[in-house]
Amino acid sequence: MLRGGALDGFLGALRDWPDADGRPLGERASPLYPPDTRRIACPHVGSRAGLPMNVTALAQVRPHRDRNLATLAAACGPAPTVADVLCACSALVAAPVVCRMAAPDAPIPVEVAALYKTTIGFHQLLVSLLLDTQGLAALPASELDDSDALLAALEAGGWLVGTVEVCAGAPADFAATWDVLTGRRAPPDVAPYPTPRGAWAVETTGLAVALVLATADLLTAGNRDGIEGFGAPAPPIATWPLGARLWRQRPTPWLVAATARADRTASQAARLFTTCPPAVARFLAEAPAVTDHRELEALYLSLVAEPDGDR
Repeated sequence: MLRGGALDGFLGALRDWPDADGRPLGERASPLYPPDTRRIACPHVGSRAGLPMNVTALAQVRPHRDRNLATLAAACGPAPTVADVLCACSALVAAPVVCRMAAPDAPIPVEVAALYKTTIGFHQLLVSLLLDTQGLAALPASELDDSDALLAALEAGGWLVGTVEVCAGAPADFAATWDVLTGRRAPPDVAPYPTPRGAWAVETTGLAVALVLATADLLTAGNRDGIEGFGAPAPPIATWPLGARLWRQRPTPWLVAATARADRTASQAARLFTTCPPAVARFLAEAPAVTDHRELEALYLSLVAEPDGDR
């Protein structure tokens, strides 16, 4: 079981964890965002042009570019499927959790923070694509649209514009990362960083997505049982069952992506995998019979995968 801080971290608390430079992993999404962060008007064309852009975080990530690309390629493996790429991205997004479990009081190493910030947007994008496309998980990643199509989609979908800041990455960096992930470009010839092993991160991603979408299914059906003050101006969200809390606050980019469309249902979480893991399959089989949000939370918590590093 991913207990305590490990589960909380993976579901969003890690955004507030400091790295060795004193920056929170979530940058502007965290209330611990350093007030002395340097921002400039975004120099890139398109919807980001002229809007505030965090160059302090960019300066932290840029020196790790080549090793980040090498690490992404190593994590995906040769000739990956789209599901393999999601699995790799999930493991790298969860790397700070592994660090925190090994050294609870230590800051997250800067290289792990840089890799997290490089990967999190692609993890978010892949979750959205897979949820909406039956059979995409088994497709060779090389058959995904090329980087030109990616850049057009990012622009058209507003993926690079936040509520306060825009993404600081250059289009060339997005394209290089996408080309490495999809196997269209060889990574730089440098040693990758060590990466977490195991399927627990993508399984936990799938379970969390299924939980939040199952919660949305109940809410759409008018079920508010166990959700005190639902619809009130200032409800006691901290007392709500986990699924309702995650649905309301959406603390991770990939949960934001998963809930971006109101017509998605919990069953679509199976699309994240070529073969649905037993825990996710069991949740999806049992959740439709659950009518209480607390019971839905209990089902989820009973199935969360243990991060043993070997799965």
